[in-house]
Amino acid sequence: MTAFANRYRTALAAYERGERDRVPRAWRLAFDAALAGDTLVTQDALLGINAHVVHDLALALVDAGVDPKPARRADHDAVNAVLAELVDVEQALLARRYAPGIAEMDAAGGRLDERAAYLTLAEGRDWAWHCAVALADGGPLARRTVRWLLERVSAGAGRLVLAPSRHAVARDRLGALERG
Repeated sequence: MTAFANRYRTALAAYERGERDRVPRAWRLAFDAALAGDTLVTQDALLGINAHVVHDLALALVDAGVDPKPARRADHDAVNAVLAELVDVEQALLARRYAPGIAEMDAAGGRLDERAAYLTLAEGRDWAWHCAVALADGGPLARRTVRWLLERVSAGAGRLVLAPSRHAVARDRLGALERG
């Protein structure tokens, strides 16, 4: 857990010191968006989840010395069930603290958003597992390639999350929904 949390802490500290070249692109997108203040609450949450799961998790697994072999996979996958149970809790927290409309959108969507969140988290964690295996077992070229992929895929996903903010009408309508 510490290795995973330290990935965020290290990125944030480098960002605060102005060392942008030491901040993974997905975290730069998240921090820049938060500072600009023109994103939706949902986008801010998704940007952080993206950076932490899609970029950081594989690296943290290797940092922590977790042996990313098939025998350990069951433990890794068991966390997915725990995370699935937290989706409603986190949505309620976001609605209560930042955007009351999230609760209304959640109710209107039934369990669809929880299923989508679970699928997204499970797929992101699966991606991280495979990348961790490649980092642990691969040679120098494989490790460089995986690190490059982690940077590019997480940054691309972050840009996708930010897409509605680039269009005034979409941003305004979604913002109104979040505000309730």
